[in-house]
Formats: sequence, structure tokens, C-alpha cells
Amino acid sequence: MIDWNDRTWINYIDEKVWQNLPDSTLKTRNNSEINFRCPICGDSRKNKSKKRGYFYRRTGTFYCFNCGTSMAGYAFLKAICPSDVFDRIIQDYKVLNFNNIVRGSKPDGSESSFGNRGGIEILSPSPSYRYLLEAGWKTKPLSDSAKSYLDSRKVPLDRRDMMLSIYDSSGREFIVIMYVWDDTVIYHQLANFNRYDINGQGPVKYIFPKDENINFQPKPVFNLSNVDVSFPYVICTEGVFDSLFVKNGVALGGRNLTEYQMKMVSTFYPRHRIVLAFDNDYAGMQSSLRHMEKYPDLMYLDMYDLLNAAHVKDLNDFVRTTNRTDVFMDGGIIQRMVSSSFKMQMKLKLNR
Repeated sequence: MIDWNDRTWINYIDEKVWQNLPDSTLKTRNNSEINFRCPICGDSRKNKSKKRGYFYRRTGTFYCFNCGTSMAGYAFLKAICPSDVFDRIIQDYKVLNFNNIVRGSKPDGSESSFGNRGGIEILSPSPSYRYLLEAGWKTKPLSDSAKSYLDSRKVPLDRRDMMLSIYDSSGREFIVIMYVWDDTVIYHQLANFNRYDINGQGPVKYIFPKDENINFQPKPVFNLSNVDVSFPYVICTEGVFDSLFVKNGVALGGRNLTEYQMKMVSTFYPRHRIVLAFDNDYAGMQSSLRHMEKYPDLMYLDMYDLLNAAHVKDLNDFVRTTNRTDVFMDGGIIQRMVSSSFKMQMKLKLNR
């Protein structure tokens, strides 16, 4: 991930803003700022020589005293550049500063080792499915069959911009789901919605490709950039589709909250409580019990009675069966369903 506050980035974007401002903006530059006619509002209509747009070179930020627009340098550069120019600028920066952006070596063979670090590093802005493309895989917009599958899962149309169809060298189709933070793709998950037999492993649902260019890449958290900071919980589900139907829902991509993922959530949202909402099946409940014993301070979403009444195992199944997309998006309902580790442990042990 690019650190937008890093001096290397600010110096780099400062030069790119200067180069890409239209000549018609009458730009000037001194040691602290670039002054120009605002390209967002067009600036003063009465005086063609006035310049009320300022890019502050020391902070890498933009402000217009005519329209009041305020932007971080990343957003401003994106606004003034054609998309292909902007993408090339970002990619060039990543190439030039690869060692500063990409982090991670596997010191002891486990993701949990990251939990002992003092800080957190978000890994790999380069696509983690690059080696698939080099092997002849092709990405395309969602196909009709992929859209039909997502329709069956009740996935909202406005959440499908994180998904593409991808085809292997033999033409088999998967859905690639992008894990995104600050407009940067940091991880990909393949949804095997056609349930192909992958390497003799049977009809697996998800495949997590690793990036060949990085020694070790711990799994991040899906949808973490869309958390409502005014709501006190971050709800961690197993699957991506489950997370789309719960307020402040994020996905772990499996039945394990790793120490790296826990550190990631708590670093970005230190005032929020982490709440687990694993599937209402034997595997999900067993995993919940293990987490309760290991992390007694975690909270849990007590949704099991509701799911049992609908005869389903997870949040997405509940929505598909009942056609009620609103239940788990209601903050008041979620507040009443959040339970302590001790209470949920007793309930699950009694119901096993």
C-alpha cells in the first residue's frame, strides 16, 4: 500500500501535479505552494487571471478558495488526469518505490508472527493474481453466468465493482474478488462459482492465490475501507458475500481471525469492538469456540436462533431464503445481538 503521507510520495506527486495542470490554469510555483486557476470549478468567471487554487507542496494537499474544494493529493491528481495517465503515474511510483511499498518476509512460517510486531503493514499493491495472467488467464467484465450467480446470492449491483470474471488457460470461468484499501488493490480472492475440481481437491469454493513477487503475504480483511466509524462494531464474517449484508461487515476469507487480521482491524479502528459472526454450522461453531478460548475479550454476533428459525447456516443464506436484506443492516438489531465471549461459549456448548 502507498503511504499517502510519506515524504517520498508527497515529493513525487508534487512534481506530477505541476506537470499535469492544464496550461490554461496560469500556474506558478514557489517553495511552499503551487498556485493556479482551479480546474474543479473553473475559478473566477469575472476575472480570467485570478488564481484561487492552491496545492500545498509540504503536505501534498489541494484547496480552492473559490469553490471550497479540499482534496488529498491522490484525489486531486486523479481528478485532473485522464484515467490512463493517472494509472501510469501510480504504477510508475510503485515500480520506483517497490521496496518501500511492499513489505513482508516469513520469519517463522506463520501469519501469527505478525501479531507480535509493534505496528501493521498493509501488503502488496501489485495484483496478487499476476502470475495467473502470466499463465494465460484472462480477466473480463462479469459475464452473464457470473451475474446470474451473483443475482442468486442477492449481491447488490453497487457492490459488484469489486468483482470481475477471470478465465484460466482452458477457458474455465471464476469470479475474482478484489480486496481494496484507499483505491489500491492489495489482494484477490477467486470464487469458484462453477465448483470445478481444482487440483484434485474437490469442489472448493475459494482459492487464494499468492503473489510470486513477495516472499510472504498474509491475508488482509475484505471491505475494511467501508466501515461506518459512528457504529462501534466491526462485524467479521467468514465469506465475502456474508459481509455485504451486515452493518460494518468485513470478511476474513475463512473461519480464522488471524493475529495479522486482528491487528489490521484494531489499527485502523482502535475504538471499535471486533465482533465475530461465523457460520451457523458445526465447523463455524467449533471455530467460534476456539476463538472464545483464545481471545476472551472478543465479542460475538448471537444470530444462531434467527438462522436456525430460517433453517440456514449463514447471513447470505438468510437473505437468499427470506429476501430480507435489511435485518442485519439495522444498527439497533445488531446492538441487541452482540454478546460476550462467555455468554456465547455457554450457549454454543449447550446447543452442540
